[in-house]
Amino acid sequence: MKARMPTFEEYLAGAMLSNAPAWITIATASYLYEIALISEEIAAILIVGAYSIGGMIGAYLVCKRAYRDKIKTGIEVGLAALILNIIFTALFLGAPPAIPPLAGLIIGGAVGGIIAERKSS
Repeated sequence: MKARMPTFEEYLAGAMLSNAPAWITIATASYLYEIALISEEIAAILIVGAYSIGGMIGAYLVCKRAYRDKIKTGIEVGLAALILNIIFTALFLGAPPAIPPLAGLIIGGAVGGIIAERKSS
């Protein structure tokens, strides 16, 4: 296989994949909070964890395509996922995003890049 860097479509797919677990968790956690099965703190922890895990998965899969700068690529995927999250949040909710997407997606992207870097070495 010829060495190459990820394309725009791969970054976009990684960004969408990074957000998907968190969006599913937000829907589930808000329902469970509404029927009083979990507290607000537990819901927040679940959402931040889902953003981090999603960021790791999306960044790792995109970083597997890169032949160099895997950590930088992971952070770029995390930033792309954050921008996508801001766009969708503004379009559908009309509200500015909070800190959980920022922390979870960028840190998760960096961790995904680090994991991909270590596995390739």
